[in-house]
Amino acid sequence: MRKTLLAALAAIVLGGSAHAAWLDVNAHAGYTTFAMRALNSANASLYGYNMGANYGNDGQLTNGLVAGLDLTTQRLLNVQGLRWGLRGEYIQSNLSEFKTDDTSGYDIGAQFTEQASLTNVLVGAGYSLPFATDGLSMGLGAWVGAGYGVVNQVTSEDYSGPAAIQSGAYAAILPVAELEASVAYSLTQHVSLSLTGGWRWADAPQVSSGGVPLYNNWQRWYNTVNQPVNADFGGATAQGSVSYSF
Repeated sequence: MRKTLLAALAAIVLGGSAHAAWLDVNAHAGYTTFAMRALNSANASLYGYNMGANYGNDGQLTNGLVAGLDLTTQRLLNVQGLRWGLRGEYIQSNLSEFKTDDTSGYDIGAQFTEQASLTNVLVGAGYSLPFATDGLSMGLGAWVGAGYGVVNQVTSEDYSGPAAIQSGAYAAILPVAELEASVAYSLTQHVSLSLTGGWRWADAPQVSSGGVPLYNNWQRWYNTVNQPVNADFGGATAQGSVSYSF
C-alpha cells in the first residue's frame, strides 16, 4: 500500500504531459492606465480655481508603465495547458505637474508634482489552448494577491497656505486582482513570445502618510471638510513578454 501511494505521488509530480514544463519564467512589460478618478477630480477642481495656470496637466494621473516577472509550472496539476504560480509586479504612473501663478491678488496658487506606484505580489493560474497553426496559442489568466500603493506628492510652492496642497508619500496595502488574455508564439521548444491585454483591480479607499489620510484638497481648503480621497490604482494593461521553459 505504501509503495503504491509513493508511486502515485511520483506520477503526479513527474508525470502529466511529457511536454509539460517544470518551470516557466516569464518577463513582461508594457503600458497601463490609472483609474484615479477621485484624486484627479480633486486636483482638477483646485487647479481650475487658480486661473493663473501656466503649465501642467491639471494634476492628472492617467497612464504609466508596468513590468513584472512570473514563475509558473504546468506540473502537479496534471492538466495539459494549465499552469499556476507566482507573479511579482511593479507599476508606475506618469509624473503629474501642477503650477499656477499668483496673478489674482488673493495669494492663491501652487506648484507641485505627483506620481503613483503599485508593487504587487500575486498568485494565479492560466490556461492556454493551441491554434491549428503550429506554435501559436491563446490563453486566459487570473491573479489575486496584495499590493503596496503609493501616491507621492511634492509641493515646492503653495501660495494658498498649508491647507491647500499636501505633501508626502501617501500609502496603503490593498487587495489586487488581475484578469488577462494573451496570444503566444513558440519560437523554440523553450522560448516563446506573447502579447497580453487585461484589467487590474486595485482600489484603495484611503491612502495615508504617518497615519494622516490624503484629503480632498479642494474641500479641505474651501469648505474645511477633511474628506479622504479614494486612490484607485486599477487600470487596463497592454504588454509584451518573453518566456523561457525549463
